[in-house]
Amino acid sequence: MEAFRKANPEWVTEQEQRIPSEKKPKATNLNLFNKVVKLNSNGMQQAGNEFNYYFVLTYLPDLQWCHLAPMRTVGQYGSDKPKSKGRPIWMLVDENEGKELDISASCCEVVKSRATKHNEDADREQWDIPVSGLPAPITCAGSTSNKLIPLATVFTNKAKRGLKVDTDVNKPLKTEATVVEEAGVKSLEKYVPLEESWI
Repeated sequence: MEAFRKANPEWVTEQEQRIPSEKKPKATNLNLFNKVVKLNSNGMQQAGNEFNYYFVLTYLPDLQWCHLAPMRTVGQYGSDKPKSKGRPIWMLVDENEGKELDISASCCEVVKSRATKHNEDADREQWDIPVSGLPAPITCAGSTSNKLIPLATVFTNKAKRGLKVDTDVNKPLKTEATVVEEAGVKSLEKYVPLEESWI
């Protein structure tokens, strides 16, 4: 067969003539099953930007295709969920509204999220999506308890205790890292960006 192909190049199929470097792009090995996702710019062009987050109801890895249910906020977490306190509670939009969507998996970006009710029925489940709300306050050194203290409280308390708080407007502003270090913050893991009024 090889000798025939060499002798009759006009009979070689178009697929066989392709340059070897022209390979199909590899399919991403994302595991999108039961994940919360947001749409990238291509996805927003196709589906619009009515919703911020979607839950993957069905994922077909061989076709790289997803069936998504949009998510909506239904309130905020309270003190019963201290790790999520103050952040929005996310649930699925009712399927009767007809807002579900079929889209390519390449348009989806997985978002870090946590199911808080651990319900088998996705319609009754609630999710905490950390990037959707303000981060939890940071822990500060000198705290007598394990309670979290907002960074603004640190500066207010320093002024109340008679500690010098620099208010000279002619001095250059301190960097956020310096202010945080001076306040005695143990961890920058849950760092909240400072406002100039706090410095």
